[in-house]
Amino acid sequence: MRVRRCLAIGAFALATSSSSAQTRPPRIGIISGSMGSFAATILKAHQIPFENAPAKLSTDSLANYGLLVVDNLFKLQDLAGAAFQTYVERGGVLLI
Repeated sequence: MRVRRCLAIGAFALATSSSSAQTRPPRIGIISGSMGSFAATILKAHQIPFENAPAKLSTDSLANYGLLVVDNLFKLQDLAGAAFQTYVERGGVLLI
């Protein structure tokens, strides 16, 4: 599981870093638990900017992110489920 997660995040990181200078890369938010974030380690290694986002975000706040990564969060019930469902239905990318 960890290998697939690494490959998915690494592929996204490389794809966004090689985009042309005229296009703005997506805003990346990472929601992680107390154990830290494996995704953040990968993004830092590729010098891709990201933000630590709280688990409780409103639908409007989620719309500011092009990609949200839920990493090492053991209590998925802590997430605002309806807001994340709306985020994905509107075209947002959610990687769990």
